[in-house]
Amino acid sequence: KAIKTVESKNPSDYQRVVRMSQDGSLVAIGTTDGYVSVFKYPELEALCKPIQVCTDDEVLDVDINLEKEKMVSVVRNQLSLINLRGKNMGTTVQTMTSTSVIKQGASYFRAFRYGRGYTKDVGFAVVNGITKRGAYIIKYDAYSLERIKQVKVSKTPITAFALSQDGAILAFGSVDLSITVMDAMSMRVLTTIKNAHGFSITCIGISPDRRLLVSASPDNTCHVVSLPLQFPTGVQINPFYTLILACFVAGIMLWLTTLVDLQPFFEQKGLVPVKSTVSDSAAVVPSPFTTPEVILHKDQRDEL
Repeated sequence: KAIKTVESKNPSDYQRVVRMSQDGSLVAIGTTDGYVSVFKYPELEALCKPIQVCTDDEVLDVDINLEKEKMVSVVRNQLSLINLRGKNMGTTVQTMTSTSVIKQGASYFRAFRYGRGYTKDVGFAVVNGITKRGAYIIKYDAYSLERIKQVKVSKTPITAFALSQDGAILAFGSVDLSITVMDAMSMRVLTTIKNAHGFSITCIGISPDRRLLVSASPDNTCHVVSLPLQFPTGVQINPFYTLILACFVAGIMLWLTTLVDLQPFFEQKGLVPVKSTVSDSAAVVPSPFTTPEVILHKDQRDEL
């Protein structure tokens, strides 16, 4: 079965993004003419009329929450929260502008994902800086869209973004052609792949079992990376810093020895001295190097 998703008469408009709900029963589609459509799957029946979220921009991203009650659409200058149930189905109930996100300068939205599994109570918004280059990931409450945390994750803008099916890790591609994998809970960088492609990364995804990371680019390449079952949790320390720390501790110990008498701590306590009953003369032990005394019998003396 095939359905029409673009109503525009402009031949340059096209289907920009497709996103399915977690259980696969709904599919949301965003187009370059500013419309979002939602269909039941696999019937491909329209859930509501196409929703116009903007008039002068394209839809960059769209996602449906776990309860399938709300949907977020992303255009450069705003996030739109859309109702998917009840009498107000298909209406925008809340908007958030990009000017209110980053206080340091102008910025624009690039992506949004509802959390899953470990992160089911939060949403992740990707924001790229304009006046100051860089990229931020902002955690929002999944129900109220109240900001929880903001982290700068890249010095260059993000071009593609993905969240694993269990919500444990996220990955993004940047303008510098690198791919970064992060812990979705702590926002700690797990690994970075530099020069993953020769051109801008436009698509990225994580396999359901979280073992593969796939990215694509207009340079006609598809990059597949094997991910470990568990990323190392230890923090790597520069050996130079370790040497400095060792010298510092040694200096402290040396300084303490000049202030505190440590000898009593090394002496054995609680031992009672025992007086010897052997006389001094009897206690003298002959040296093994002393010439031994020769004792002669009477007959031997007469012969001498």
